[in-house]
Amino acid sequence: MNPELNKRFSAMMLVLNFAQSPTPNMNAYFTPNNLRKNIVDAETQHMKNVENAKSASYVQINHEIRSIFAKEGVILLSRPEAYETLEWTRNYFNQKPIEGYFILVKKVEHPISTCFTISSQEVYQNPTNLVVVDKDITAEIYSICNATKPILNAKHKGYSKVILKENSMLKMKHFHSWGKNDYILSSIEFILERGKLSSFYKCLNPPKKFRIESKTTLDNESSADFETAVLAKNGEIEMHDSLFLNGENSSGMIKL
Repeated sequence: MNPELNKRFSAMMLVLNFAQSPTPNMNAYFTPNNLRKNIVDAETQHMKNVENAKSASYVQINHEIRSIFAKEGVILLSRPEAYETLEWTRNYFNQKPIEGYFILVKKVEHPISTCFTISSQEVYQNPTNLVVVDKDITAEIYSICNATKPILNAKHKGYSKVILKENSMLKMKHFHSWGKNDYILSSIEFILERGKLSSFYKCLNPPKKFRIESKTTLDNESSADFETAVLAKNGEIEMHDSLFLNGENSSGMIKL
């Protein structure tokens, strides 16, 4: 990794670590000016974070996994590896994925972090992610997807499926920051089996063309709250969100 890219990668890890603080002010922190400012000391901070890592994490730059770290109670694999080694995961997808992550949360004490970054010209990322939160587990996931430069002509087509087992809870925060010539399709499907979901999404730097989709299916006694914010300037943006209240006493709310 060249020095400049290493600093940018470390800065993104610093942002992920910051997001896990008790009361992070992401609106103020995750802006282009503040990111550049924090790149200066991010490399040193990142090394300290690795040495004292408390949470599971996954980081991919372009098509290369740069960091994959699992803690006790969390199974974290690349999606192709999970497809090959865990036969039951194939039930959720029609074909073997090209890239992405698999997370199974069976016990967790700290938030889980994921990051997809594009740093080179005309990269086309196509991650397919699967997250399963086991029965009676409460989990937090913080995710970042971004481009490191404003003009990379990148494409990112991401699809995630998230399964909440009975009596589980998930708090998810997802941040995007893209270049002005990028094309992005972000799609996520939630399946709640008597689960509770809180989801916050924000795009701070919109791409040239952006489509964001979410589909949530709720079983009995399930609830889902969504909050979405997109800074829509000089870009073409489509947003599609749907809730299916299939069970008794299920509820959902979408706030844009």
